[in-house]
Amino acid sequence: MQRQVQLEEVAAARALALREFAEAKKRKEIEDQAKLAWKNEMVQRERERLRKAEEHRQQTQNILSELEAQVRSSAHEAVLNDCWNQAMKRMEDMERRDKVRKEKLDRRRHEKIAEILEKTAKNKERIMSVMNDKDRLLQMQREAYAQRQADSDARRLRLEAEQAARRQQQARIDAERKVRLCWRIANALNFGRWT
Repeated sequence: MQRQVQLEEVAAARALALREFAEAKKRKEIEDQAKLAWKNEMVQRERERLRKAEEHRQQTQNILSELEAQVRSSAHEAVLNDCWNQAMKRMEDMERRDKVRKEKLDRRRHEKIAEILEKTAKNKERIMSVMNDKDRLLQMQREAYAQRQADSDARRLRLEAEQAARRQQQARIDAERKVRLCWRIANALNFGRWT
């Protein structure tokens, strides 16, 4: 009779452990889905930021093209200065908006990472209490893989941001080169008018 009671207690404890494990596993799957959705959202936000940066770069390029056309047609210093100021203001606005977007994205990323790490730590404590060594090893491998994926995504986002920054710097260099060219054209036209 006593042995029967012990067997029933063991069976009940085992059933409880299995239920807890199943619940923990389900919570982990839900959190994994949330992590994936968050990473996709971050990738989409970064792509949108790069698209807007390219759009502002193109707008600046259009202003500089108008500047060059106006200099060739009129060589008027006031027009040149006005167009130059517009181009510089456009580039400054573009840099300011890009900086604000990047800071907001970084802040959201850090907050989300902290939230995920906190939830992961809590789930890990619950899961470790009901898993055997083999299951624990498999779980650690899955977490390591997820971490590698997250690191890879972070590196890719950082690389895209660096590439965007290089394109923006090149656009600034090209803009300054065009402005210098316009000044030379204007000076040449003014010199020809007085000779």
